[in-house]
Amino acid sequence: MTIMNTLEKPKSLYRTSSTAICVACQILFSQGIAAASYTGSDSFDRSEQTMLSRFPIGLDPHPTTECKTINPATLHPYKTYTFKTDDSGQLTASFDPADDCNKLLYVSFHEGRFDPANLCANFIWTFGDNKKFTGQTFAVPPSSEMTMVVNRLVPTPYVSCKPFTWTLDGANAPATTGLWISKLSIKDNEGSEDSWQATFIYNADRSAGDIFNPQTQNFKVAVGGSNISIAAGKLIGDAKGFSYKSPKNETPVVSIKGNPSKQTLNIKVSKTDVGNMGSDITTSVRLGEVLNQFTAPLTNGKYKSVANPLSDSFVVVSGKLRNKEGENGTLKASFKLASPSLISTLESCNGDCKAVVKLKLYRNAETAPFVDEDLTDWLSVSEKTQKDSKSYSINKNPAKNKLTAFRYTSSNGSLSLGLDKLALPFALREEKLGVELTIGENTYKTFVTLFAKDDKFSSYSTTF
Repeated sequence: MTIMNTLEKPKSLYRTSSTAICVACQILFSQGIAAASYTGSDSFDRSEQTMLSRFPIGLDPHPTTECKTINPATLHPYKTYTFKTDDSGQLTASFDPADDCNKLLYVSFHEGRFDPANLCANFIWTFGDNKKFTGQTFAVPPSSEMTMVVNRLVPTPYVSCKPFTWTLDGANAPATTGLWISKLSIKDNEGSEDSWQATFIYNADRSAGDIFNPQTQNFKVAVGGSNISIAAGKLIGDAKGFSYKSPKNETPVVSIKGNPSKQTLNIKVSKTDVGNMGSDITTSVRLGEVLNQFTAPLTNGKYKSVANPLSDSFVVVSGKLRNKEGENGTLKASFKLASPSLISTLESCNGDCKAVVKLKLYRNAETAPFVDEDLTDWLSVSEKTQKDSKSYSINKNPAKNKLTAFRYTSSNGSLSLGLDKLALPFALREEKLGVELTIGENTYKTFVTLFAKDDKFSSYSTTF
């Protein structure tokens, strides 16, 4: 199962009576409804890790499950893409170089993580040639982590190519995680004299072995045309916290502070080129292989709020759980949520109807939620007009029930949630909490890693 930040279109917008209405067809969380598939694209940009040994191109025969390597004197870049297979025991792969200058790409598949010091470790399959291939099916371990490796032979001089693409049927895509901008300021000067600073909140897998490791993984951040890449090992610190300051006289001038416990990034960049700014600007953060994206609305070149969002974003900011016996567990969490479709839903529903609101909570990769609640009759929508702009809020009604808190404000995207009388399934040092929230016709999903605060697993927090 993949829990991701996305938007789905269920069957019903509103509730006009107390009759239960089907509001979502849960493709990502149901078994046997839709086959798993992982589609993506990428390109080489000189920031990749390199390896001395490489796979040969043009094996005969091919495809093959036999691993062969050669040891040239040149370092060759490579990219890795991790995914999890479904329970079928088969993977059907298609790969398109998409550009003549991508003719020197070699694709291989490995069980578990890829080891650049031992290319044949856990090797499973390769097409064995540097050409486009379609619908190649081969046996893989079911319900297991795997890695696709794209290795490139570098011609001289280095050539920049169009993105290559792939589709893997029988594989679940990596979790797409959320990104939120708490603060963003941009100074738009001439040429490469622009500067910007931002505070990001992100959600990503922070469990042991999967948390971003600045010593072994690359870090990338972009605001408009300002693209910053920090190679593995250049950041100071470890998975518990890291920082970076660019060397003296190097441009652009970059300062980075990362706090994985609070899931925050503080970044300052100067002597860079942000590019042309209009009514919005695209931002992205890549922590190793995990990509987070957020489109920020701009007013006169400035980011002020998400009152008029341009893209969907849903992140867990913080949370605490009390794990008590029976149905006595409690949860308190805060989120950030923005969506252009959500604003339309609240605008249409204000006063005369109730927007359907449903909540599901999942443990790790389990397909059945441990919380599945229709909150519609416990909430109300209100509208506020100030300085010719409208904002909307969703609040809990006074009646007592297991929903102890719910408050959403569209002007700043803040969402607070409280639940009690819960039977919590958590019993490990690290757990993953999947959150699925449906409001009207919009379904938002994210996940966060939880950490036990004692040896009895009686409480959990989103911080270390």
